[in-house]
Amino acid sequence: MSENNSLADLALTLCEQRTEAGTSFEASVIAVDGGETIVVKTSICPDFPLVVTQTSKQILSVIDLFSMSDVKPESVAELDKILLALSPIMPLSSFGTIGDEVVLFGSMPVATITANIVHELEVQSQNCIEALEVLEELLINDSDIQESV
Repeated sequence: MSENNSLADLALTLCEQRTEAGTSFEASVIAVDGGETIVVKTSICPDFPLVVTQTSKQILSVIDLFSMSDVKPESVAELDKILLALSPIMPLSSFGTIGDEVVLFGSMPVATITANIVHELEVQSQNCIEALEVLEELLINDSDIQESV
């Protein structure tokens, strides 16, 4: 994608993509603070959309994984250790927080070609699933809530 292309163009292009692994994309443009953002759902994990934005130099993609309020209180320190250990082995992705949300994010130069953007978003979606599987036992789920009531 060159600096002259918009996120709206990228959204249209993503909707036409299907990777060799069979991943498809659904992308829509939303207006945020006078700029463009796209929300991208992948067939890998449609319940965890990527939010893609662009600065003058880079394309940023973020997936909200969960809120810190979803973490078992006794597991917060363990969560921090696991996220630090996972970060170097999750290709094309890093962990962070935005407010109370734990996120998985990636960035690419604005001149990245479409095929590489598609690959990045596909890998980030796969990383989302893998991270949630690893972290699952640290999170409060419906059965934990029922047991504590």
